[in-house]
Amino acid sequence: MTTSSDPTVPPPPMPGAVLHAQREPSPPATRRSASLWQDWLFERTTQFFALSVLLALLAILGALTWAALPALEKFGFGFFTTNVWNPVTSDYGALAPIYGTLVTSAIALSIGVLIVGSQLITLVEGQGGTGGTAPDRLLMTSFDLDQLRYSPESAADFYQRLLDGAAQLPGAEA
Repeated sequence: MTTSSDPTVPPPPMPGAVLHAQREPSPPATRRSASLWQDWLFERTTQFFALSVLLALLAILGALTWAALPALEKFGFGFFTTNVWNPVTSDYGALAPIYGTLVTSAIALSIGVLIVGSQLITLVEGQGGTGGTAPDRLLMTSFDLDQLRYSPESAADFYQRLLDGAAQLPGAEA
């Protein structure tokens, strides 16, 4: 059996193979593009609704500011920076609720970042693994969310396993 060293020559057909006739590829189907007035209408409609959202946000902020003006005139800016809440002396401060809101939001964000980060690591590095790599363990850990069932012990175990899996990733040093 002889083989050709010329790469442009196709190999001979196999015995018993059915040869198909080759034809020129047909041109792609022509797409009817939208007319100019349809493009203009779509662009203006989209722009209208985007501006409507911004105007609604500004209206909400304006209404909140207008409703808060009497309290700000009475208590001043110190309302936001003091922690005193004494109805007897009419001394009020909102620092504690503001601080609590910011802290709980930061905790929720950190938990969310851990969960989403484990999914990201799994998608990027854990594809086709043997099941023993750290990203695969993170994947198994992250899918245990449905097993928490509002139990603090299982939630603590979940986060401990998540942190243990993250600590075994390359470059994660304590």
